[in-house]
Amino acid sequence: MNGNVKFEDALAARLDIIKPSRQDIKDCLKQNPPKFTPGVKTLMATLHDKGIAVFLVSGGFRLMIEPVAEEVGIPLYNIYANTIFFDDDGNYAGFDDAELTSRDGGKAKAIDVYVPAPP
Repeated sequence: MNGNVKFEDALAARLDIIKPSRQDIKDCLKQNPPKFTPGVKTLMATLHDKGIAVFLVSGGFRLMIEPVAEEVGIPLYNIYANTIFFDDDGNYAGFDDAELTSRDGGKAKAIDVYVPAPP
């Protein structure tokens, strides 16, 4: 994270320690609902009204980010973030290390690959 360890290795190590369950994430979201900078919802609405696509690119986790995106009208297919896997009981079962956002420099790469260049 500060240059000594690759992001993907730090991410894997943290998740192996925490092992968040699906319920843990739901509880966290309930206890810590998204907070928005004043004016951001108006900005998002204006961008949407003008037909400007808005993307959310994060090194965080899709399950934590989806409620934020939904609240400001960002389509779920415009989210690029890390995916956590769970088993049938909702226990942590790993993460998708193929996601660009799970690697060093991944956010910039995701933008290059997925976000269309302006006209």
